[in-house]
Amino acid sequence: MITQNAQRIAPLKEQSGGVQKQVAKFLHTTGLAEAVFQGEDFHRRIENEPYIPLVVERHGDQLYLTHYLTQNGDMFIDTEMVFGIAEGSYLTLQETAVQSFGGEFRRCDRGFARLFARNINHQGFAEVARAEIEQSQEEEKLTAADGKLLGEQVEEDRQTLPADVQQYLAVKYQHPDALVLVQTSDRRFYETFFDDAKQLAQTLDLILTSQTSTASDEGRIPAAGFPVKSLEKYLEPLRQVSEVAIADWDGAITVHVQQADQLAIEDAPTPTLQPESAQTAAKRETEEPEFQVQSLFDADQFSSSPQDGHCDHLGNDPTWQDSIKKSIPTTPSPRKERIPSQQPLPQPSLQDVADEVRGIDLEIVAANLGLELDCYDKHKWRNGDHIISISGPLFMDWLADQGGRGAIDLVMHVQNVEFKAAVEWLSGQDLSRRRTYVSTYQPSEEREPRSLAMPAATEQRWNAVRGYLVETRKLPAILVERLHEKGLVYADDHQNAVFVRHGLKENTWTRGELTGASLRGTWGEDNHYHGLAPGSSRDQGWFWLGTGHGPVQRVFLTESPIDAMSLAVLDKGRQAQPGVTIYLSTDGSGGVPIEALKPVLQEGGRVFAAFDADQAGTLMAWRIAEQLPGVERLMPKHGKDWNDRLANPDISERTSQTIANHTEMNQLWRWHLTAKRLGRPDPYLSRITEVARDVAKGAPLSDKAVVAMTRDFASLAQQINMTRTVLQQNLPTTAGIER
Repeated sequence: MITQNAQRIAPLKEQSGGVQKQVAKFLHTTGLAEAVFQGEDFHRRIENEPYIPLVVERHGDQLYLTHYLTQNGDMFIDTEMVFGIAEGSYLTLQETAVQSFGGEFRRCDRGFARLFARNINHQGFAEVARAEIEQSQEEEKLTAADGKLLGEQVEEDRQTLPADVQQYLAVKYQHPDALVLVQTSDRRFYETFFDDAKQLAQTLDLILTSQTSTASDEGRIPAAGFPVKSLEKYLEPLRQVSEVAIADWDGAITVHVQQADQLAIEDAPTPTLQPESAQTAAKRETEEPEFQVQSLFDADQFSSSPQDGHCDHLGNDPTWQDSIKKSIPTTPSPRKERIPSQQPLPQPSLQDVADEVRGIDLEIVAANLGLELDCYDKHKWRNGDHIISISGPLFMDWLADQGGRGAIDLVMHVQNVEFKAAVEWLSGQDLSRRRTYVSTYQPSEEREPRSLAMPAATEQRWNAVRGYLVETRKLPAILVERLHEKGLVYADDHQNAVFVRHGLKENTWTRGELTGASLRGTWGEDNHYHGLAPGSSRDQGWFWLGTGHGPVQRVFLTESPIDAMSLAVLDKGRQAQPGVTIYLSTDGSGGVPIEALKPVLQEGGRVFAAFDADQAGTLMAWRIAEQLPGVERLMPKHGKDWNDRLANPDISERTSQTIANHTEMNQLWRWHLTAKRLGRPDPYLSRITEVARDVAKGAPLSDKAVVAMTRDFASLAQQINMTRTVLQQNLPTTAGIER
């Protein structure tokens, strides 16, 4: 227990152990070595952007240093160190905590504690806290000298409050009937406290937070706020309930009077539409027969004039060479009325986006950062400047002797950028794509159970997501609405488009269990965020749509759900096809349902690797060809991907992206299909795919490969000629028919 004589934490030289010395150094540098003993308990929050805020607390004879995160309004521990305070104010490490899969993981990890302690010193938390304390002390002195605003007792209490709360009270004293907003010192936010904070949160549907007060009768102070740039959007709703007084950083106060009540005309009550959950829709999907209707589209509502939907097929499919009439999809009226939100919905903030991208798999981030996996250690990633070990959400760079936690920290460390730049980089990357390989779907493989956390459907965000899909990506509204009604596409709270993924029932094309969701960011400009819902199974579930009836005759594999939808639109303009056509998204280089695709080829159907017209798409197509001989390559004639082709039908051939060695690549695909038709053994076919991947990477086609390819072409031609001769010999002559 702490004695009454203990007035401060023992200094660095008197502590034992590297962790205790680092923490003692931090506390003495900040000036908190004595402050932590003030009162029965102590609490101080240190804001130090771009890092996660650090909270220093003392409860009894235990000292806590904690990084807290807030997500969806809930606060949880990100990382924490717990020390005991022994007799003489010496520190003893008792426990560490980190977030892990399934919740908080606690143990006494001295290695992690050393990293934590070293980071808070190197990252400048001590200097920030010291500056805050000195500023607070100076403000307290100035406030104590000005006793005109409130009575002596009130002023004494106010001196113990944070500076922003003091400013709020000063303005509130002048405008007691107004809702008071004060601008923060960094000019980024407007905030308010006490009852005004509760009113603000209720009116604008914001999250109510709180601050700790050192005043004995205040406890935790309710607080709420919003970014300065959102003032124009929020001011009118606030003026409908109260007068609003706004104090800017320079002390200027602007008062906005409350709007007068207007005559309200009550409309007939409109029934509230309850959006069907993705889970309910998925259950209904599995209960209904698959492909009951001829088409996913209502033809009479789909288009009023033609659009060029021509696609190039590299395997000499004549039906893909036909010219197609032009059609421009129109946007029909929605089938059901959309009820607008009562209050304007704010765009997700930088913190919202940070909370969303922070948990991205570090191995995926490492691959996208250009790091290479160590051939001897599957947990180690390296390049010329870094050797980084990754363990779940934690990483350690052995060359730099620094580490951290989460995707944002990793990007900041490797790219040497600030917090905002790291968040923008993560939200702008297609992180659905990992290294260039294709894992196969093996139902018998034992897998560790993972908890699936599907994003909650937010109908208020659906109109924005629908607008993105229809207006920005040029998908037909009738198709988007149909998939939304079936629960295959919806919007989440972050305004992501959520594409629901299902497994296959016994390797048949019937939707099985819900396995996850693919996420596509839609808010803001140039948002390229791709991801998966937590717990999604990349290789045991897919987003797909189908049209037609009967057996499956064609399957198109695309890189994204939007590409699958776009190809379905382009393919619709062609002549009717027998059987069922499937358009399936593999989510970049995710898994492919190989076992379900084999029967399609065995029964005379066709499978197309319809990936992007770039090197990555070509390499992925050849990976699948190695596992599924007989697959064919399909690319858009112009543009990088199918949505690019759909959204830009008039793009010229000169501006379209081309693949290096395009002619050779066409020949290689023809060779692979020829060899399959000739019945060449699997190792022979596999060798063709290896040669093709080397050519795709820029290697020349060897003379030996050219000879083998030419021989196979000649063999097939000879077979065809022999077959033709036999058929001609068995047919009656024209003269015989005339007689």
